[in-house]
Amino acid sequence: MAELRFHTPKESLVIRVDRKKGEWLAALLKGLSETAERTCTHREVMDNYAAAGLDDFGLFWDNKPVNTLYRAGLLRL
Repeated sequence: MAELRFHTPKESLVIRVDRKKGEWLAALLKGLSETAERTCTHREVMDNYAAAGLDDFGLFWDNKPVNTLYRAGLLRL
């Protein structure tokens, strides 16, 4: 299990996912940071997820950890 912590001006968030998905998500978010020159499309994220050998992108993406990041304004595609 991976535990990822995020801090916003309003709150601190903790999400928990399995280790491989947590490592993938941490790398993805680093690439999607505000300082990145380019953003990714949903399709690119889905393809990257599959290329990492992870299963069932739809279930992962529409689940609580990712929704928590989206609602907090920490993830936009």
